[in-house]
Amino acid sequence: MKQRFTSIDVRAMVRSIRPRLLGAKVANIYDINNKLYILKFTSATASQDTDETTENKWFLVLEAGVRFNLTEYDRGSSAGLPSAWTMKLRKLLRGKRLGDLRQIGSDRVILMEFGAGEKAVIIALEMYAKGNIVVMDSSYPVTMLLRRYAYSEEDKVEVGLPYPMALAAKKGEEGVEVEKGDIEGIGEEVLVKALDGKSNVKGISSAVLRLVSFASPQMATLAVRSVTQEGEEQQRPEEVLRRAIKWCYEALLRCLL
Repeated sequence: MKQRFTSIDVRAMVRSIRPRLLGAKVANIYDINNKLYILKFTSATASQDTDETTENKWFLVLEAGVRFNLTEYDRGSSAGLPSAWTMKLRKLLRGKRLGDLRQIGSDRVILMEFGAGEKAVIIALEMYAKGNIVVMDSSYPVTMLLRRYAYSEEDKVEVGLPYPMALAAKKGEEGVEVEKGDIEGIGEEVLVKALDGKSNVKGISSAVLRLVSFASPQMATLAVRSVTQEGEEQQRPEEVLRRAIKWCYEALLRCLL
C-alpha cells in the first residue's frame, strides 16, 4: 500500500469505486484508530432468472491524509467498542445511501454525499498534509471533524463554520497556481516566479513540479524534454514551461479517458 496518494491516485480510485458504491446503503462504521475508519455498504441485486435477490457488501477504507480504497476485511466480526466520534458518525450515516462520490477538480480532496435534500450528510476526506475527515450538513457548515485548523484569521475549519471548499481545493494542490482549462492564460509573472531564474531542463522541471501537483519528477522531466523542439537553441524558458504544463495535463487526460 502506498504511503501517500497523489492526485492521480485519488482520481483513479474515485473512478474505480464510484460505480460500485453509488446507491449503496451505509450499514455500519468501524474505527481502527483515530484516523482510520471503515464504512460498510450494502446493496441488493435482483437475479434476472429468479425472483431472488443477492446482497452485496463493500468495505470502504477512509484514512485521513493517507488512503481511500475498498477492502475485503470485515471489521465487524472483531470490532471492539466504537469511539464516541464513531458513534456520532453512525447516527448520522446509518441507513443513508451514497448519492455522490467525487474528487474536487484534480485535487486531493474527496467529497461523499449521503442521503438527499436537507437531511443530506457530506464528508470531505482530505488527503494532503496531516489529513482530515470533515463532516458537514447539506449547506456545508461543519458538524464534526478529526482536527480543526486555520488557513488564516478569517478562514478556519472548525465546527459551526462553513467548510472553505475553495481553500481546501487550493491547499490540496499544495500551492498550484494553474487551472487545467486556462493553461494558455497563465500569467508571465507566475511562470517567472516558478522558474526562479533557472533555464535548463532541471530548473524548468522543478518549476513544473511547483505548478502541477500531480506531476512526478520523472513526468516533469519527460514533459520538458518532449516539448523542447530540436534545433531551437533560443527558446524562452517561460514558453517551454507553459508547453510542459500543457503536456502534463494532456497526459493526465489520456490516462483517465
